[in-house]
Amino acid sequence: MIGSVLLEAMALVQYELLLFAAVFFAIGLADELAVDAVYGWLRLTGRGKTAVAPPEMNEAGALDGPAAVFLPAWQEDAVIALTLRHALRAWPQAAVTIYVGCYRNDPATIAAVERVARGDRRVRLVVVEAEGPTCKAHCLNVLYRALAADERGSGVCARMVVLHDAEDMVDPAELVLLDRAVAEAAFVQLPVLALPRPGARWIGGHYTDEFAESHSRTMVVRDALGAGIPGAGVGCAVSRPMLERLAIAQDGRPFAEGSLTEDYRLSPPKDKTYYLKQCIIHKLVAQASQMWRFPEFALQIT
Repeated sequence: MIGSVLLEAMALVQYELLLFAAVFFAIGLADELAVDAVYGWLRLTGRGKTAVAPPEMNEAGALDGPAAVFLPAWQEDAVIALTLRHALRAWPQAAVTIYVGCYRNDPATIAAVERVARGDRRVRLVVVEAEGPTCKAHCLNVLYRALAADERGSGVCARMVVLHDAEDMVDPAELVLLDRAVAEAAFVQLPVLALPRPGARWIGGHYTDEFAESHSRTMVVRDALGAGIPGAGVGCAVSRPMLERLAIAQDGRPFAEGSLTEDYRLSPPKDKTYYLKQCIIHKLVAQASQMWRFPEFALQIT
């Protein structure tokens, strides 16, 4: 008797769980179909088409103002020197300063950054006084304070702050694209291409597919609909005035240190609402008397 009651109860629970799963799968399916439909319409009408950039876009063009690149690093001594040298070659503009945040208990990474900084003054080593590792947002806030101190000393403010990780292989056209786009939006995200790793087909392959799906399709749809653009934490730029507003409102901490998504969330005050105009670079942006369609340049991440 008791056994049959238990079996009936388990069958009922199984039925309810399957029902809930079916409902949520249906919602997810409807969402995916809606995104596919909008993206298909954008492609058919030409609004989602990726055009070829003019040749001059692939060259190191002049920037409209100084650019600060924030690069947090914890135990990255194996890759940080290669990343910095590649970035310095890709971005020969004198108006670029790369702020690298290292921790005092990570001497190997500090030494690797110092070797590169001795050969190029555009690399600025910032040592975080706290014992590492901390969350990435904490390191970014330390870099922000270093930037603010440099600006006060020089009397020159940056035009934008670009976020990257220690293993990013940047595109030569990135800074020019971001520099032009921040004139139209306070936050700009470049499409990111995560390169597949032969030894990580399941986890690494899923990560690669997620970025390809999100940045080549979903973000394009969100931008066309005027929805928010989630930051990838790399290959993105925030205008300096907006970062300043957030920092003032949050006691000098524009990046949310309590966020589980690390640097992917800026921290507007809870009692205020900021309108943050955002875009992903795939759309028309005006410059002088011409209109370009910026291509979906790939930021290579190893």
